[in-house]
Amino acid sequence: LVGDAAATLALDRLEKAVAAYPELKNQRVTFAHCQFISDRDKDRMSQLGVSALVAPYWAVMDDYYWDVYLPLMSSQEKLDTQYPMQSLEQRGINVAFHSDYFVTQPDMGWLYYSAMTRVLPQKIYDLWYGDDEHYLRTTDTTVSQRPEDNQDCRLIGPLKAWNEVLTLDQTIKASTINGARTLNLDDRIGTIEVGKSADIMILNMNLRTAGTEELENVSPVITFF
Repeated sequence: LVGDAAATLALDRLEKAVAAYPELKNQRVTFAHCQFISDRDKDRMSQLGVSALVAPYWAVMDDYYWDVYLPLMSSQEKLDTQYPMQSLEQRGINVAFHSDYFVTQPDMGWLYYSAMTRVLPQKIYDLWYGDDEHYLRTTDTTVSQRPEDNQDCRLIGPLKAWNEVLTLDQTIKASTINGARTLNLDDRIGTIEVGKSADIMILNMNLRTAGTEELENVSPVITFF
């Protein structure tokens, strides 16, 4: 669902289907790659029990923001509604993560850091932009994001809306049990419980004591079943 019109069209069709076949309501229909969704359609997703797959990897300000999306959008304000996450959570929508593989290789540190900050991790900035003087990374939300102030140097900064960030608990759930729910497999996987298949990762740090800037380097040490 790259465009908000796609969400509207899909929900229109789903509402018609549910009207004809009420048993289809809350059957865990999932919208993938949610980038633009209107507030009205977020409410409809909640009412119909639609899950949302989001990609925190892309919920950041990068060169795509300036060179691809902004020239195509009607306004920067409209562009800054992209990649909703917290507003979906607040409506009770099941939010889960995807990597957009193979465009984006799965990287737990990048996933967690960007979900909780809406900023490109330093390690990815260094990989993509290196010492290119045309780009500047910052986590400072007070730095101007107006195009006229960023003509000579592309800002790689926090992506609005800043209140769309997720908490650590929400991030953990979006990468575990919520993904299982989108597949109707949450009775078998997604949490460590008696009777479920165990899929356990040992990480290189304690997520609950690590600082935010440390999260970009979180990674599995071993996975076992």
